Amino acid sequence: MAGACKTCDPQQSDGCLETAPLPICGGNFSCRACGSDAECVTRSGNRNECVSGECETCDPNGNAGCVANGNTPRCDPMNLTCRACANDGECAGNVNGGQCVAGACKPCDPANSDGCTEASGTPICNAMFQCTACVNDAQCTTRSGVLDQCVAGQCRACDAADDGGCVANSTSPACNAAFSCAACANDADCANNPNGGQCIASGACAVCDPANNSGCAANSNTPKCDAGNLVCRGCANDGECAGNANGSQCVAGACKPCDPANSDGCGEGSATPICNAMSQCVACASDAQCVTRSGSLNECVAGGCEACDTANDAGCNAASNTPNCGAGFVCAACAADADCAGNANGGQCIAAGADSGECHACDPNGDVDCGTQFCNAAYACADCQANGDCSSHPNGSVCSMGACVDCASSNDCAAGEVCTMNVCGECMSNADCAGNSAGNICGSTGNRNLCEACDRDSDCRNAGFGNMSTCDNNGICMP
Repeated sequence: MAGACKTCDPQQSDGCLETAPLPICGGNFSCRACGSDAECVTRSGNRNECVSGECETCDPNGNAGCVANGNTPRCDPMNLTCRACANDGECAGNVNGGQCVAGACKPCDPANSDGCTEASGTPICNAMFQCTACVNDAQCTTRSGVLDQCVAGQCRACDAADDGGCVANSTSPACNAAFSCAACANDADCANNPNGGQCIASGACAVCDPANNSGCAANSNTPKCDAGNLVCRGCANDGECAGNANGSQCVAGACKPCDPANSDGCGEGSATPICNAMSQCVACASDAQCVTRSGSLNECVAGGCEACDTANDAGCNAASNTPNCGAGFVCAACAADADCAGNANGGQCIAAGADSGECHACDPNGDVDCGTQFCNAAYACADCQANGDCSSHPNGSVCSMGACVDCASSNDCAAGEVCTMNVCGECMSNADCAGNSAGNICGSTGNRNLCEACDRDSDCRNAGFGNMSTCDNNGICMP
């Protein structure tokens, strides 16, 4: 009661030791354990938290008594004093933030931006412990998580502007509109890729595309995209130049319009059938060029390669039944002896029989080109052995001492004719022409063994023909 001396004062618990197990003065004026934080706050002192009946500086259950936004936000359960936080877990439930930064609980941690949502518009923790937009890739890389590209203030998995965040040499090198790495769809998707600017079938970016050799210079020494290692290399054969804008012929690893080695790439039947050293198709200058090039037209005629040459029948088999180079530069049968002029097999065109159209040394049909010999079955001139060998000979049908002649004796001549020097005729001497109406001269040159007015010019002058002093081929004196 008032005015009485008591053990303690219930008003503010004076008389009860603050740090003792019984810090509160009860209604019976005796010290007891605290029952609530309010009892500790009411009593004198600064221990305002009731923990297990005692007034303590702080309460480990919720860290009451420690300043949430101070540098000692954590109530140590061993000595019940406020201390710095040791890890993020000790900031759980702290109203100032769940990140332990230098012993204090903060909304976010500038070291790794924990506390800021990675996939948000404010993924980065600044020095003021505020979540803000990113300004560069390094900030996204430094913060926890996997979204390492800063795109319009947000951390993304990749950046469509430069494909940052995507593995350049993978099959998903391109950043799409959803900020995901995906296969390339076209060459434009590989424009910034350090692995190469060509989008290939696998969806990867490469130096070149084996499908069409894009990325390899058509007119270079490495026009082919190797399907194995995706690099440009020299061509190995003509097939690897198919579709090449510079040409379809593989020459020393490069694709060219034509190949100087065999003129492939130049039209054999064109006006420019030969490939020169500059890989240009030009006119031929010699037969050798046509022979060297691929094909069967081996004769150079007026700059073009032809099957044969009308000038000399080159290209035609002289011993065949088509020895003559005719119209359209096609080897054909001879039609006349002129077609066999210069033919190595002979100058006579066989007009009939199994060998018709062939050129031979002689023609059995008339024994042409054999002199007094006859043309045998092998188209060779030979001495006759019997009259039958001379049946069509222009000299006569009698075989005499291996030669075809008109007669061997007067018995081979018609009645009234005589045989002189193997020729049948009216006379053997001028005496045989006495009184003959054609003349009294027995011809010995043009009209041998025939009576005529003259055999030579002197016969006209001696016979007194006046101004008719010339003997023509018919044995008649002419002016």
